[in-house]
Amino acid sequence: MENTGNYNILSHLEQKCSVLKFSSCLMSLNAMSMSLAVDACRTAKFFELLLDQWQECLPLGDAYDVNFSLWGQKTWEMIKQVGEAYSLNRMCVNIYEYETESYVDFKESQQSAGVYEATMQPIMQTDVNDVPKILVCSLRELGEVLMVISEFLNSPTEELIATSSECR
Repeated sequence: MENTGNYNILSHLEQKCSVLKFSSCLMSLNAMSMSLAVDACRTAKFFELLLDQWQECLPLGDAYDVNFSLWGQKTWEMIKQVGEAYSLNRMCVNIYEYETESYVDFKESQQSAGVYEATMQPIMQTDVNDVPKILVCSLRELGEVLMVISEFLNSPTEELIATSSECR
């Protein structure tokens, strides 16, 4: 049986994060980190939109192979991998960063770009010293979204269950 698209999205993020430590230099690490930050931001937005849909009609089978609680925890492991990758390049990263101004600006600047748009503007506007902060914050936000989904899916109301049976 194949994995769902939702599982693949998260799995690919995890794989991408696991190779950060193999960057040959800080420039390469920053480039990969920005790519990962874009993916994490967009994935968080995607799952927020799915949650909105699922609050109307439960995802009966849509994400059967995704343990959202586990993936929420895995984002913490990814954040630690970011810290390790940067420490290999003699850069200290605060893995407890949360909603830094640079992250908020980055998130806003790249939200308007379409999926098939090739703009590099949001990345080019970023101060290189902010790159690890942005990545840590984007992974943290993704983890929070996954935990909210986990909580929601673990406690559906009887009314939502009945509605979901009807809307399928």
